[in-house]
Amino acid sequence: MNSQKVNSKLFLLVLVFSVVGVTTLQGQTSLDSARNTALNFFRTYDSIPYLSFDVRYTLFSDTVYSDFSYETTRGSYTLSGKKARYTLGDVEYLQNDSILVAVYHRDEQIIVSDPPVQNTGSYVPLRQTLDSLLTAYSSSYDLWVKTTTADPDVDSIGYIRLVRKSADTLGIYNRYVIEYNIERNFITKVEYEFTEPGLGLSSVDEPSEGARLLKNTSRRKTLRIEFLNYRFDNFSDDRYSENNFIWLEDGVYKPVEKYKNYQVYSARN
Repeated sequence: MNSQKVNSKLFLLVLVFSVVGVTTLQGQTSLDSARNTALNFFRTYDSIPYLSFDVRYTLFSDTVYSDFSYETTRGSYTLSGKKARYTLGDVEYLQNDSILVAVYHRDEQIIVSDPPVQNTGSYVPLRQTLDSLLTAYSSSYDLWVKTTTADPDVDSIGYIRLVRKSADTLGIYNRYVIEYNIERNFITKVEYEFTEPGLGLSSVDEPSEGARLLKNTSRRKTLRIEFLNYRFDNFSDDRYSENNFIWLEDGVYKPVEKYKNYQVYSARN
C-alpha cells in the first residue's frame, strides 16, 4: 500500500448521521432550510470586522489494487472587510481596496492584479460551490440539514449534507458536506467527494498491463477542508499594504529588498 504526504498545487487552484434535530424532509422544505442555514453562517462571516483562522486541506483517494493517494497542505487567513492576507502552501496572497498580490515563493514570482469586489465572507473556501449546489443543482441531490442540538456540551455541530441521487447524471459531486458550530455559527469542515474517470489508455499508450488497468479505473477522491483556531486578530492597515512585497516606480512594480530575486508580473487592467 502506497501513501504520500506532499504539498500539491491542486490546493492552490483553487475538501456519522445524528438523529437529534435533523431535517430529513426532501423537496422545497429541506432546500429552504439549507439555504437559510447557509445564509445565516455566511452572514456571520460578512458581519465580522476582522477574523483569522487556519485551514488544513486534505485530498485522498479510495484504494484500488492496493493503490491510494494522500496529499495535505496548510494555510491561514487573516481578514478585515475587503482586506485580506492569507497563505496556501507556499503561496501568499494579499488584498486591499486597490490591489491583489500573489507571491509564489517556490517559483520566486509575484503576480499583481486588480482586487475582486468582495467582503470577508467571500473568502471562505468553497462558498461559491455551496451556492451553486443549492441553486442550479439542487434537484440532483438528496438533502439533510441539522440546525439544532439537544446538548451543546456533547454535540455542537450542525451540517448541510448533499448526496447525489443514484440515477442522477448532472450532479458535479457524489457528496458534499459542510459542518458548522451551531452556537458560534462558524464553519468547522467542508468536504466533498467526486469521481475521477479512468483515462481509457490502450496498450500502445501504456504497455504495462498492471499500470494500464490502474490508470483506466475510475477513482473516488475526497477533498476535505478543516477550519481551525478561529481568533479575532485586529491588525493595523500596514499588514495589508502591498508595500510588504512590492513598490511602484515609474509605473513599474518592483520587489522590495526582501524579495529582490523575485520576478514581478502585472495583470492589472
